Amino acid sequence: MDRMTGGRHLIVGSGNAARFVLKLLEVLFNCDFKATLVSRTPDACREKFRDWKNVTISNSQFHSDAYEAIWLSVPDAYISTYAQSIKAVGKRWIHLSGATSLEALKPHTDNGMVIWPVISLASPYDIQQVPLVIETATKDDFVVLLKQKFTNAIEMPYQKRLATHMAAVVSNNFVHHLHALLEEELEHQGISRQLLQPIIEQTSQRILVGELKSSQTGPARRGDQKTIEKHLKTLHNEKLLHLYKTLTQSILTYYAAELQANTSRNNDLYI
Repeated sequence: MDRMTGGRHLIVGSGNAARFVLKLLEVLFNCDFKATLVSRTPDACREKFRDWKNVTISNSQFHSDAYEAIWLSVPDAYISTYAQSIKAVGKRWIHLSGATSLEALKPHTDNGMVIWPVISLASPYDIQQVPLVIETATKDDFVVLLKQKFTNAIEMPYQKRLATHMAAVVSNNFVHHLHALLEEELEHQGISRQLLQPIIEQTSQRILVGELKSSQTGPARRGDQKTIEKHLKTLHNEKLLHLYKTLTQSILTYYAAELQANTSRNNDLYI
């Protein structure tokens, strides 16, 4: 197949998503490509992307040239706007959103593609280890190339991609927020967050291993109401208090049948 070596790419955006696109293109083409990167702050962008010698910085989206791909590495809310306003010709139009359908690329849906990296682009990552969720409107040899270069690339229809994106948000953003509130609580009580590092790492490893239902621990899992009440009394952060109550009730409900069985079994010991 034609590897599109030396192809030209238009990248709209200059943030972490644009940097991801450049890393992706480096892997695919061994740096044998040219890219024009559209930014509203070209001077700052030139400094930020100075290591890419094959990248040209532009402050105008009104390009009329032809490109192998036009990458919309912009926030989800702006994908449709740019898809409709850019006058350039693209063999394929690509966005990187896990929660946005191909329809957002109108009027280019027929040659549209989604490449969603299941990773936080704001943190360091090894691009070869990043799972890539792909959706394309039509059969495209670019997908074949992606699968050749990235062993974690998988094609997935929109509804499954959306469900995966939801799971990623819960796993990443929700957990991050929970720890942000916890950090505030610990600071209020004069406790070092570093004390929790071993148990955080331990929990992460347990989650990765799986069998999550059987490995749940803690007072809610045991039905230990006395400890739960003590925790509620010591909490000062109202938002964390609300989440503690909500998650505790969820765990109690999830294991209700087992907790009831354990209670009955313990009562039988005294008959």
